[in-house]
Amino acid sequence: MEGRPYSVYVGERVSIAHQSQIHGPAAVCDDAFLAMQTLVFNANVGKGSVLEPKSGAFGVEIPENRYVPAGMMITKQEDADALPEIFEGYFFERTNRDVVSVNIELAKGYREKSEK
Repeated sequence: MEGRPYSVYVGERVSIAHQSQIHGPAAVCDDAFLAMQTLVFNANVGKGSVLEPKSGAFGVEIPENRYVPAGMMITKQEDADALPEIFEGYFFERTNRDVVSVNIELAKGYREKSEK
């Protein structure tokens, strides 16, 4: 991402669930999880962060390892800076890692099947 122009940047190991949208200019950094029906508009989502279902980020930078609670729309940077940090036991703490793992195994299975 550094030094390269982009309209929409999606990092590595990012999960974007059903009916979610990213509208540029925007960036979703590595290991982030966008749950169902989320919207990122003219915003950046930090590494390891989570947008819970039906939440959004508009014109702000979500710091690393924070979460936007379900249904909350973040439109002010001070609200983004005050978001809670992901903690051990947080409901979505391992969701992205699990989704990525399942998708890697699915791709591996499809590849093995097509090589036969």
